[in-house]
Amino acid sequence: MDIKYLLLLQDLREKTNGVMDGVFGFITKLGESTYVLLLLALLYWCVEKREGILLMLGFFGNRLLNGFAKITACVYRP
Repeated sequence: MDIKYLLLLQDLREKTNGVMDGVFGFITKLGESTYVLLLLALLYWCVEKREGILLMLGFFGNRLLNGFAKITACVYRP
């Protein structure tokens, strides 16, 4: 990622004095598996079974490929 972009985001965060921290924390938690699976289950049962199945297959396939890529690349986060 470009350092100018990161510095811009950091500057924006400092100027808001933490006002948006709660909002962004909430958005981060929405990406957890529990909420994603709940949304997929609701889609499967309440809206359209075929779309729910396809999205679940995509979700689990993504998790599998992501885990495999992390193990294969063996790149650790700083």
